[in-house]
Amino acid sequence: MVGLVQRGSVMGATCLHVRAAVWGSADNRIAVLLVEIGGADDEVLLTALTAQGLKVITELDRLALPVAGAWRVRAGEDARITLTFARRTVLLDAPVELPGVWRWAARRRGAVLLLVGADLDLADPDPGRRRDRLAAIAARGALLGAAVSFESGTAKMSTGLREARRKMTSRGVNAR
Repeated sequence: MVGLVQRGSVMGATCLHVRAAVWGSADNRIAVLLVEIGGADDEVLLTALTAQGLKVITELDRLALPVAGAWRVRAGEDARITLTFARRTVLLDAPVELPGVWRWAARRRGAVLLLVGADLDLADPDPGRRRDRLAAIAARGALLGAAVSFESGTAKMSTGLREARRKMTSRGVNAR
C-alpha cells in the first residue's frame, strides 16, 4: 500500500508518497524506505537533497552508501515513521505500512536504505516494474539515497550508529 502522506511544500514538492520494502533474503535483508516527491522540479529537488547529505544513486545493484549523519528514520510502536534531516527538520511523520521483517532488518543493520526521487510510481502493485522504474531513474542520475540511522520505539540512538561511533572514537576519529 502506498499513500499520500503529506500535503504542503517540502523543498518545492506538493506531496510525498512512501513505500517501505525489504530487499534481500535470509540474514542479508535491508529495510528500504522509498520516498516519491511529487510536484517538484527534478533539478531543484536533487540540488536541495544532495546539499542535505543524500548521494546520487546510479546503480541499484551496487550500493555502497555511507551513513548520512544528519538524517534519521524513527519507527514508533504504531507503525508511524518519522524521517528527519538536518538533525531536526521533519520531512515525514505519518503511518506507513511496514512489511513483516522491515523492523527486524532495520534494527539488525542499525540503518535504513533511503531512496528519494520524483516519478517513482510507487503505487504500481508490481514489484518487478517498480524495480525496473527505479533502475531507469537511477541510470539517469535522478535517484538519491543514503544509509540513514534507524531508531525504534524510545531508543535514542540506533545500535549500529552507536557501534560505528564507538569504533571511530577508539581510532581517534572525531565521530561528530
